[in-house]
Amino acid sequence: MAETACRSRDSCGGQGANRKNQNLIMAKLEELIGVAGLKELKFADLRQTDALARALSAKVGQMESGRMANQLLEPKILLLSEVIRETLTGRYLDLSVLAFARSLTALDYFLKDDDQIPDDQPGGFDDDLKEVSKVINEFADEFKRFKEWKLKHVKESW
Repeated sequence: MAETACRSRDSCGGQGANRKNQNLIMAKLEELIGVAGLKELKFADLRQTDALARALSAKVGQMESGRMANQLLEPKILLLSEVIRETLTGRYLDLSVLAFARSLTALDYFLKDDDQIPDDQPGGFDDDLKEVSKVINEFADEFKRFKEWKLKHVKESW
């Protein structure tokens, strides 16, 4: 999949072809995420597109807004998504490999509809909250440092 991506404007016949190729990659990634979770994605795919963020946003949009568990889950998903994105882009380099791997595993669990409690059932995101919270609690110090870095980074960019 990543091998078909344009490496430069010239290799795909210009900017229009590159954009078309990126759109095709995005569509394929979004299809794969919905079917197989993160199983089929490669690091190159995550670095070149915002497919993960889009898939997470769409999934969060499926949650009932009035349920307390869902309200607790959404900011945790955002945190994991941000730390993954900032790590992949190379802007944040202090996350351990294990925290990175477990964060992706938790996001993968969240993206799958048919997990321990299917997401279309009442309380279907309760198990997702449990899995995501487990990762955030296990690596609480690392996520605290990331939040501190993020606050500093945002202030510096003003």
